[in-house]
Amino acid sequence: VSTLNEGVDPKYGLTELGREQAQRAGDQLCDLAVHRPIVVLSSPFSRALQTAEEIMAKLRNHEASLATGTVFEVLVDDRLRERYFGRFDGQSSECYNLVWERDASGEDTHDVGVESACEVSERMLSVVREAERGELKTSSSCTSADVVGSVRRRRDDAELRANELLKARDDIVVVLVAHGDALQILSTAFHALPPSSHRQLPHLNNASLCSSREHSRAVSTAARINSSST
Repeated sequence: VSTLNEGVDPKYGLTELGREQAQRAGDQLCDLAVHRPIVVLSSPFSRALQTAEEIMAKLRNHEASLATGTVFEVLVDDRLRERYFGRFDGQSSECYNLVWERDASGEDTHDVGVESACEVSERMLSVVREAERGELKTSSSCTSADVVGSVRRRRDDAELRANELLKARDDIVVVLVAHGDALQILSTAFHALPPSSHRQLPHLNNASLCSSREHSRAVSTAARINSSST
């Protein structure tokens, strides 16, 4: 499932195994980020957002041992969504290979309605660049109707605190909770590679943490979960 409208449907959320994987990732993050503030951003897709919420629950449980400034609210941004797979959406994961072959050969994917690797890279990188500048402008078009009033204000306040933190310190752990293909493509930027070469990089496993310290100022720890864990 790669469309925004379907991706946010709770029926495409995590299984019990997926939740267990996310909880382990949360424990690993707490160990990784000792003495460093944490900011968590997530795709709005149910499987990613539920992963982020499980991770956030672990952070709250370890609040006393985490650095002052950690933002205990998940920031949701549509730009971290899954890559759109066009006519292959909802089909077998074997169809990914057809798209990846086109990526590697430099073929256009628009004729089959698939979002290009360059397009994915640019929207994902725009989030990282904003984090580096302390100018996050998160938004989600699929925010449920009941997220209003005090909840909306709480999220706005969390974004404000995150930006103040990002401007004030250079040791922040920025966690991007997203999807396999999108994060794999983002990783090419951290390795100074073209987006089309994303399959040359080590595979990101479900709910795994991948530290990308190479990327200038921000330290982005990407927690990845894909549909095989739903």
